Amino acid sequence: MQTSSLEPLENADLLTEIVRALVKNPEDVSVKEEKTQHGFHFRIICAPSDAGLVIGTGGTIINAIRTLYKSFGAAEDMKLTLDLDESVKALRPAA
Repeated sequence: MQTSSLEPLENADLLTEIVRALVKNPEDVSVKEEKTQHGFHFRIICAPSDAGLVIGTGGTIINAIRTLYKSFGAAEDMKLTLDLDESVKALRPAA
């Protein structure tokens, strides 16, 4: 098996910067990562008022970020997944 040239921390830092560029409260953005059987899972945490900016209309933004991370993972022969923290979605203001 090939050794990964991308460390999980680098992926988490990149994801943090991508999300911070999208939101109104970048200081509230953090990314938690956890090792999984086949790679890593990243959980995005942001201000509830910014959740819609991270998700995008019909999920377009978060799905684009997922696609990007799937391609990073595929290049390294590992599975990288991500989602928005459930607590952020639950506290999100109604549209």
